[in-house]
Amino acid sequence: MTTIDLTQITQKLLHDSPGDDGISLDTSQGLDDATFNKWAKRFGLDPEGSNYIVRPNQFHDFDDASFDPDADGDVPIGYMTMPPPSKRAITETEGNDDEFGTECILRYSLKEHIFSYPHFPSPIPRPEKPAYEIRESPGKGVGMYALRALSAGELIIAERPMLLGPPAVNVQLVWRRGFTHEDKSKVSLLEWEKLLETVFKRMPPENQKAYMELANSHTHDGSGPLLGRFRTNGLGIDTLVDPFRTSHAIHSGICKDISRVNHSCGPNAGRAFDIATFCFELRAARPISAGEEITIHYCSVMDKCSLRQDQLKPYGFRCTCPSCTNHVVSDKRRASLHSLAPLFMQWMQDRSLPGDYVIKECLRLIAVIKEEGLETHPLYREYLELISKCYDALGDVGQSVSFLRQLKLFDKVNKSPLYASYALKQLGEQLIALSRARVPPESEKKKKKKSKKKAAKPADAAPEPLEETVD
Repeated sequence: MTTIDLTQITQKLLHDSPGDDGISLDTSQGLDDATFNKWAKRFGLDPEGSNYIVRPNQFHDFDDASFDPDADGDVPIGYMTMPPPSKRAITETEGNDDEFGTECILRYSLKEHIFSYPHFPSPIPRPEKPAYEIRESPGKGVGMYALRALSAGELIIAERPMLLGPPAVNVQLVWRRGFTHEDKSKVSLLEWEKLLETVFKRMPPENQKAYMELANSHTHDGSGPLLGRFRTNGLGIDTLVDPFRTSHAIHSGICKDISRVNHSCGPNAGRAFDIATFCFELRAARPISAGEEITIHYCSVMDKCSLRQDQLKPYGFRCTCPSCTNHVVSDKRRASLHSLAPLFMQWMQDRSLPGDYVIKECLRLIAVIKEEGLETHPLYREYLELISKCYDALGDVGQSVSFLRQLKLFDKVNKSPLYASYALKQLGEQLIALSRARVPPESEKKKKKKSKKKAAKPADAAPEPLEETVD
C-alpha cells in the first residue's frame, strides 16, 4: 500500500484554510472520502488503493559519529550496537571475549544513561563448567536442561541479547473515515516490522540465523516474521529505565539460548538483566538436579490457574506444570500467601505477643512458597527479611544472619528495582534499630524486677547499671 510523509500534509492541514478544497482541520476522527481523495491525489496517491497516510518515525543511527543529538527538538530515538566495539575491546583485554554486541532500539537519553552506569561495560561472567544444554523438550519443542547438579544461586548462563527494543513504536496516521481500530493496529505492526528489518540487517549472520530459528506464536495477528519472534521470545528488562521519560515502558531482549527456556508456574530459575555487563543472568532459584529442565515464568504466578492459562494463550501452549495439573489445591495454597508487614508492625508495638509470633507465620508461608516452587517471588524475600528482623530483635544473631544469607541469595538471583530498596546495608541498619526497639519479654521482666528493687532502696543508695539490650 502506498504511503507518503505525513509532515507535509500535517503542515497544510494546520495552515491552509478550508476554502474550495473543503479541508477539515479536525483529523482525529479520520477524513471523509472526498477530503481524503483530494489529499491523496495532491500527493500522487491512488485514492482507490489508499486508506491511510503515515508519518514515518525519524530513527537515527547513534553509531554514526556525525550524529547530533541536539538537532532534533525532541529526545531522538534510534538504533546502535551496545556496547560499542570500542568499549567492548576493554573487556576483551581481560581475557573475556564479548563476541557480538546487542543491536538496540532506544532513545538517546537511555543510551546516555547506560553509558554513565557504574562499571559499564563489565566482562561477561562465565560459569566454571558448562551448566546446560539445549535439546528437545517433550511437547514443548526445545528447552534448556541442566548438564550437572546446580546449587541455589549458581550462575547457569550470562548472555548478551541479540536484539533489544521497546514493546512498540508510535505511528502517526491520517486515515480515511471508517478506518477501524484493527486497521490502525495492523499499520502500527507493519511500521514496527520495518524498523526491526533495519536493525536485523545490522546483526551478524550467526545471530540472524539464530533469531529466525526461534519460535513464532504470532503468525495470525498481523505481526511480521521479525516482530512475531520479538513478541514471542522477548524477555522483559525492568532494570533498564530511561530516567528522563515519564512513561516506563519495559524494553525486551531476545537471546539465543535464554529465550528458549520454557515456562513453569513454579520455575526453578530466575533471570535478571545486569546493565554493567549488558547481559541477562540466569541463576538457579533452588537446587536443580542433573538432567532436570530449567524453567522460568512467563506470567503472573500468583494468579489463579485459569487466569494464568489465559495469559499464556499468546504463546500458543497450555501449561501442564504440577501447579496447573493440581490447580484446585495449588490455587488455595497460592491464595493463602500475603504480606506479613502488618503482622510484624503489630508484634513490634504489642509487647504482650510471644517472641515467635511472626516467625511461626513466616515459616508456615515459606513452606507454602517451597511447595509451590515460588522461590523467585517477592513475597519469599519479604518473609526472609521479616524473620531476620525478628530474630535480631530477639537477640538471636545466629538465626538472623542465617536468614540474611538466604535473603542475599534471593537478591543474587533476582536483580530488580522491586528489590533495590532492600539493600543489605540498609537492612542491617534497620535491624540494629529494631533490636533496640523490641526487647525480649524475659528481659523486660528482669528490668521490672530491678526497678522494684531500686525503688525499695534508700535514696542515697548507688544506682544499679542498666541492663544492655543485644544488638
